[in-house]
Amino acid sequence: MTSGEMLKYRTGGSCHEANTGAGAPKIALAKPSWRPRTMTGIHISIRLDLPNGNRIGSGEFALLEAIRTQGSITAAARYLGMCYRTAWLLVQEINSTVQQPAVSTKHGGVKRTGAVVTPVGEKVIELSHSIEGTMCAEAQRELQAIARLTRLT
Repeated sequence: MTSGEMLKYRTGGSCHEANTGAGAPKIALAKPSWRPRTMTGIHISIRLDLPNGNRIGSGEFALLEAIRTQGSITAAARYLGMCYRTAWLLVQEINSTVQQPAVSTKHGGVKRTGAVVTPVGEKVIELSHSIEGTMCAEAQRELQAIARLTRLT
């Protein structure tokens, strides 16, 4: 792999690049997307299989972040390219997974409706970023080795 090639990782956050050292490829940390996209490198996403039998993964993390930025489940679903029902069911699943709700809906006011990510939801987002960042940093050599073994097309 040449230093100009990129490895892509889903972090659920903003895009930025990190140089991993002399001769090492740059790492692009990309904004999450529910929609399939053309892959230009290795992509890491996480799914947590929890002791209570529930799962939470990149789709749920992306939805939480979209709700935080878009201000409603409807707008978040539209932003991620999923139907409202799917987003609503995911929110219900997330809220039933954690001890306190990660998303709270609101009624009234100028806009009449909306949704906010609660402090618990913010912590879930923060921890998902931390887990993915640790995975990317710790598995750098292994990811480069896998990239060398894969076909380009």
